[in-house]
Amino acid sequence: MSDSQTQIFMSYARRDDEAPPERPDKPGFVTALYKSLNFDLRNKYAEDEDIKIWRDTREVAHGDQFDQVIADAISRSSVFLAILSPNWMKSEYCRKELKAFADRWKYEGDNLRHRIVVVGKGFVAEDRRPSLLMGQTGYMFYARGETEDDEEEFFVRGDYDQRYFGRVRELTKRLRLLGRRQNDQEPQGARPATLTKNVKAIYVAKPAADMRVAYDRMVTELTEAGHTVVPDPLQEIPNDSTATAFVEDALASADMSIHLLGEKRGFQPDDSEPIVKLQLACAAARSAAAADGGEGSRFKRLVWAPKIMDTPNTEPRNPIEVLGRFDSFLSSDTVDGDTLSKFVELVKQRLSKAATPNRASDTKQAGGQVYAYYKPEDQEAFYDFARLLKARDVSLHWLALDNSDPEQAHMHRKYLRDCDSAIVYWASGSDTWVKMMSNELGDWKQLGRARAFTRRGVVAGPPPGRPKEMFADLVSKDEIDVVLDLNSRPNLQPDDLNPLIAIQ
Repeated sequence: MSDSQTQIFMSYARRDDEAPPERPDKPGFVTALYKSLNFDLRNKYAEDEDIKIWRDTREVAHGDQFDQVIADAISRSSVFLAILSPNWMKSEYCRKELKAFADRWKYEGDNLRHRIVVVGKGFVAEDRRPSLLMGQTGYMFYARGETEDDEEEFFVRGDYDQRYFGRVRELTKRLRLLGRRQNDQEPQGARPATLTKNVKAIYVAKPAADMRVAYDRMVTELTEAGHTVVPDPLQEIPNDSTATAFVEDALASADMSIHLLGEKRGFQPDDSEPIVKLQLACAAARSAAAADGGEGSRFKRLVWAPKIMDTPNTEPRNPIEVLGRFDSFLSSDTVDGDTLSKFVELVKQRLSKAATPNRASDTKQAGGQVYAYYKPEDQEAFYDFARLLKARDVSLHWLALDNSDPEQAHMHRKYLRDCDSAIVYWASGSDTWVKMMSNELGDWKQLGRARAFTRRGVVAGPPPGRPKEMFADLVSKDEIDVVLDLNSRPNLQPDDLNPLIAIQ
């Protein structure tokens, strides 16, 4: 192995690699996984050719003495990949491999855990695992049902399903992140961000076990985009009384924090809250200092609390309520409950916006921040209007307003508080609905705003009708500044929207 190559040691029980007797031409699980991982590393991530996965394929039986070939391989390995299963647990030799790896890196103390990755081939209860394999959910290649014996494998008797390939992708990304710490130096993922002009770093909170896979995905996405992630993804939060200082030091270098909330709270350091709550509380304190105009005045918390958890028999969750179980909601928070992929895109959009240079000539778009909202059933009609509005020099926010959804109600209040202009799009709704929406805009101070709206508008879209004509003539100027009736202007152009956003 070359000096620049990083080796990953694959520890497995021989029984977990047996081919099915009726299909001896098919690979066993370990061989299939080994080939899948190497395929992705060679073809999808060719730049990582110096990452090598090592496994023992010899047919000789292990004796009582620890094999010198294995010992030498472990001494050259920086990462330990445990294929955990009941067979692995029964193998004394597998446990010897883990101990030898721990001895190899013992100078790192508890931090050596970041070098260990767990792949679940079969269920092993947390309290039955060796201590070094506790505390991480790992990458499960099976799904558990309602009972302990109900287990659905993603690789069965030589055949794969789509969930298998999804797990391989996630695992490959994790191994890349670990493997890029070549020669025991800092990984390439910790290089200085390319957008350091406006974004210093992103604090990605260490999660509980049920969000570990999501954490790995988030870290990979950010580091590949050239951002700096703190704390070091390969370093764990101390489990003693220094945990709070560790978190606060990392937050001090960050411009935002990201928190991934499942159901678990994580381990509890000495004299502290569980790690999930601890990090939220420390980030809240930094956000409060930012609100006072101190250093890091842009600091915000971004929270992902998925509505749907990837666990059996779980009901849909309310993201705001989930956050409330761990910490108080802040008005500056962004809370999202969509899929992880969409949350990743949301984070990237925020980072891209924060990294845009603030030149004197373009620090503010001419039309400012515009909030437009509508009833959910009017989405298609609103889309046509929104495309015209976006053609103007504005930053557009929109919402299909359903007053029964507390998460939407929170976002509605936030947009009304922060945006320069507000536009009510009125299509199928009743005149009572539009009057109620207009009345809400009458007192900007009650909305928690620091200043009056630049413009408050109503756009009357199809279908036409007498109530819309009457509203345009009779609405109070204390509530609405501009009414635009699209029914009388079939060939509307983007410039026709200027009165809604105070562009002359």
